[in-house]
Amino acid sequence: MARVNSREKYLVEDDADRLMPLREVAARLATSVPSVRRIIAGNHLPVVRNGKRTYVRKVTLDGFLMELEGRDLADLITGDR
Repeated sequence: MARVNSREKYLVEDDADRLMPLREVAARLATSVPSVRRIIAGNHLPVVRNGKRTYVRKVTLDGFLMELEGRDLADLITGDR
């Protein structure tokens, strides 16, 4: 049986809370980083900031996608609710 140190165990259990850079969020949404920034500016997607860097928690993005289901992402990007 392979031994798992406490740090590896923590990383596996905490993947849902992983911080995703905006380029990764854009790739998951199949859109551009500026579009993700517009969604954030419209207060549709909460972020975590670290200095000049902006991240989205994976669990937050998953919840956003569940709420978005059946709706058009373009409406959020253009401001048409």
